[in-house]
Amino acid sequence: AGRPSSAGGRADVAIVIPVFNQLDYTRRCLASLATDLAAGASAMVVDNGSIDGTAEFLAAQPGLGFIRNPENRGCAAAWNQGVQATSSDWVLLINNDVLVTEGWLPALVGFAQKHNLGTVSPAIREGELNYDLVTYARQFTTEMRDVSRWGTANGVCFLVRRRVFEVIGLFDEHFRVGQFEDADFFLRARKAGFQLGTTGSSFIHHFGSVTQDALRNNDPGRP
Repeated sequence: AGRPSSAGGRADVAIVIPVFNQLDYTRRCLASLATDLAAGASAMVVDNGSIDGTAEFLAAQPGLGFIRNPENRGCAAAWNQGVQATSSDWVLLINNDVLVTEGWLPALVGFAQKHNLGTVSPAIREGELNYDLVTYARQFTTEMRDVSRWGTANGVCFLVRRRVFEVIGLFDEHFRVGQFEDADFFLRARKAGFQLGTTGSSFIHHFGSVTQDALRNNDPGRP
């Protein structure tokens, strides 16, 4: 399944982003993805019942795929909706509280293709953005581009070959909101013979578990 790679050798990638409120993070995430979207990647944002203007903002974005859930169905369900709504060779699952950096996506795909991986994650720095992201990312990927960590991926951001879903199925929706659906998927992928990896050639910043924090703090938008 999936379309062949697009012209110029670029891999066919759909970026799936589940969101629940936190509109400012979503705006910044999409802005950081602008280069990748202009280069041919597609984006599918799944809104899990936000009440802060997120749905209205997403609906107004030209060329953006958008699924609106009337209630919070959880991360696994949102991921599954995004996977099922796309037909790309690769699916990139990413949090909305993330900023990507120059060349991060081609590096992920190239690493996966070179080593025939089913799932791959970038290097991730967590916490406040209290450093120069552009300069740091360039320095980091230059120094760490040949450093790899095998057998592991990160649920904050991971690229999956479509074939993996065809073999092992989708994410398990029986887990509670934001709990272990990624680890379960990685485990099933390994058991099915797919290789996982993390590469230092790709770098992103992750602010933190803002959606989970909101849920724990009894955000008024919680269903």
